[in-house]
Amino acid sequence: MGRARCCRRPQRAPTDAHPGDFRIHWRPVLAQHPGLARGLRLSKVVEEATTREWLMSVGRRSALERVAHLLCELQVRLQAVGFATQNGYDLALTQQDLGDALGLSNVHVNRTVHTLRERNLIAWGTRHLTILDLPRLMVLAEFNPKYLTVLAGP
Repeated sequence: MGRARCCRRPQRAPTDAHPGDFRIHWRPVLAQHPGLARGLRLSKVVEEATTREWLMSVGRRSALERVAHLLCELQVRLQAVGFATQNGYDLALTQQDLGDALGLSNVHVNRTVHTLRERNLIAWGTRHLTILDLPRLMVLAEFNPKYLTVLAGP
């Protein structure tokens, strides 16, 4: 059997994304809800800034600085949404997960976490991380949380 010639244009699967589709369907919604449009733009700005920070982390930071930076970032992000106290948060990640996220081996992550504990910067128990000295941890990581926030304004 031959191919049916019922369609003049090539058809896309319903899951195929096309950049124009977003603009066509969402433009009226975003025009009616400028706050939503602004929120999406700000979210994109923070996402791009975070990507730049992570690229720099992998390229320029030592293992100790990378782990410290991630722990500081998690503190700021989780505290912003109410899932962290002033000095810690639940951390269901394993050292393997940290290694995968930071491009480090399990052994290297283990040694790095041990060093952070020895310096009395963190205490990591079962599924909970306590940051004992956040200012010192931030200095070690060269962590500046500005990339996670966007200035308020019009």
